[in-house]
Amino acid sequence: MGRRHPPRGRRFYRPPASIQGLPRTTCHALDLLDDPGPCAAEVGWALRFWDHYTRIPPEQHRGARDPFEEDGAERAWDVLESAVAALDERSAAPLRRRVRTMNERLLTGSVPLPAAPPGRPWWQRRDWS
Repeated sequence: MGRRHPPRGRRFYRPPASIQGLPRTTCHALDLLDDPGPCAAEVGWALRFWDHYTRIPPEQHRGARDPFEEDGAERAWDVLESAVAALDERSAAPLRRRVRTMNERLLTGSVPLPAAPPGRPWWQRRDWS
């Protein structure tokens, strides 16, 4: 009879990160960032949230605001800003382009609010009237 060998430990396969609309090289570069930097999954969430936030109709921005959306937008913007800053120029270009189109969409439906405190993020210093 043959000798029975102990089973090998399972190797867990981690699929490569992918973000819709970004090349795999950018996603891979995000995953290679140091520990304090944002990972590709976090940047994917931030892109989806910022895209949602920039698509909110102006009349909903004028009304009572959902505090979760304001906090989420601030967190998403921080993640996107740190990701663009942490990546090299070539890897950050597709992400920067995508964020720029979302920002332009937000800017077209609003005007600057001069009475807003200067310490607030730029998207909170806009008026949707």
